[in-house]
Amino acid sequence: MQASDWMQKKAREAKQFRAFGGLDAFVKQSTTLAHQYGGLKSVDILDVKQQSDGYEIVAEVKFFDDAKRRQSPAAAEREDMRWIFNVGRENGRWVLSY
Repeated sequence: MQASDWMQKKAREAKQFRAFGGLDAFVKQSTTLAHQYGGLKSVDILDVKQQSDGYEIVAEVKFFDDAKRRQSPAAAEREDMRWIFNVGRENGRWVLSY
């Protein structure tokens, strides 16, 4: 998996994204969370808004063991998992943008 397959150049070269650890860190964090709560159950698209250069997508992520997740000591894990994605076109493909 290459970051260029998933993200606009501006996003993948951002100082914050590189400081976070890039795509490898993002994938590791996401898969760890999914494994911890029994796997990914669903991703429901709640809203899509057209932006000047793409779309903003609001999705709710659910895991098979959401009851366990809601008991987590981490406040961020107990809340509804609503993720906001921004997408735009780059080189003829839809990719994540920020």
